[in-house]
Amino acid sequence: ALVIIACSIWWDEWMTYYMAASNISRSHFPLAFFFPFMTLAVLNLALKHIHESWSLTKPELLVVLGMGLIAAVVPYDGITGHLIGVLAGVYYFSTPENGWEFYLHEHIPNWIAPLNSGGAMSWFYEGMPAEGEFPTLSIWIVPLFWWTCLIMAMAFAVFCVIVMMRKQWSENERLTYPLVQVGEIMTETEPGGQLAQILRSPLFW
Repeated sequence: ALVIIACSIWWDEWMTYYMAASNISRSHFPLAFFFPFMTLAVLNLALKHIHESWSLTKPELLVVLGMGLIAAVVPYDGITGHLIGVLAGVYYFSTPENGWEFYLHEHIPNWIAPLNSGGAMSWFYEGMPAEGEFPTLSIWIVPLFWWTCLIMAMAFAVFCVIVMMRKQWSENERLTYPLVQVGEIMTETEPGGQLAQILRSPLFW
């Protein structure tokens, strides 16, 4: 799971920031995670055909699927891309014309956004000069700690809402979730199962 997550996040960040290409994670089932996970699923089928004990079981693949879908929402569009940029941008994009220094800066507590001490926020966007000293990370630790607490609290609240509604949706109304079924098909480990049939389909390719 950790290898798949690392590949997915690296791919997503590389395509967005370095290649200036389309955001392949801006979807309900991120493609940056879909392709590495599908590769794992296909390799798992091959391993099971060679030696069954070497392959992952369906519950293990479901753990990888769950961890990957959660991790895929964190970079870029999810959390860090916007959060870090906004925290640093409040100082970097301040100009005499917009008056942010006069109207905003004195009202921003130190624990909610890092200070622009020594031009650290400019270095964040433009890169550190060759002769400059590396800015201390302490200016980021406190703001990121409190923002992480807020994000975790919101995630826990959403999880609680899902737990309360799950029984009504899943058991009483028996709603289907087609998007999740895509991932569930890829966790198929049987040689003649749905995944094997899909891989033989010319329409899929």
